[in-house]
Amino acid sequence: MKKLLLLGILLPALLVAMPALATDPPQVSLSAQGILDLVVNLTQWFALLVFALAVVFILYAAFLFITAGGAEETVKKAKDVLMYGVIGIIVALIAYGSVPLIRSFF
Repeated sequence: MKKLLLLGILLPALLVAMPALATDPPQVSLSAQGILDLVVNLTQWFALLVFALAVVFILYAAFLFITAGGAEETVKKAKDVLMYGVIGIIVALIAYGSVPLIRSFF
């Protein structure tokens, strides 16, 4: 049953990704501007990924707080997870904010 559920979740995700795989790969020039654009794109994707993971961590921390039931160990774990989520959001904002800064130098 678990395999069918997993297949039911993954199959639509794979089918949605197929048109993206059918496109031509982007052309990257080896000029300074092409390399800068590549670094900027990678930085933006990294920031988005870190931000999404940080939100998941914060939601997990909220779940731990709600289900702790007064257990000090679980509350401490929830506080730690919340701190990691907030640090993740700060890192994502710094990474996203560094893009205009990098562009201003070139």
